[in-house]
Amino acid sequence: MYAIVLDLNFEILKNHFEDPHKIAFDEISHELNKFAFEKTTGNIFIHRLEKDGLKDLYRAINRLSTIPWLKDSIRELRAFKIEDWSNFTSIIKES
Repeated sequence: MYAIVLDLNFEILKNHFEDPHKIAFDEISHELNKFAFEKTTGNIFIHRLEKDGLKDLYRAINRLSTIPWLKDSIRELRAFKIEDWSNFTSIIKES
């Protein structure tokens, strides 16, 4: 399983969008969904299929590199492999 994390400069995005946070991440989500990535929380997108993760990661990054406003506003894009993705929310809520 692979993940993509994006850090954007919202001051620059204000030149492109009225509501930069929502619109930018909605558009990024739309593009990454084409490669089986879904937004989980904040700026983290996780590949949801059992196979082709690295191939989809490569294709997703190539697609993101064609978005002009993203080239202007990106501070950092990181990708990494996830060994285990556990949700501990219920432990907190049930205690």
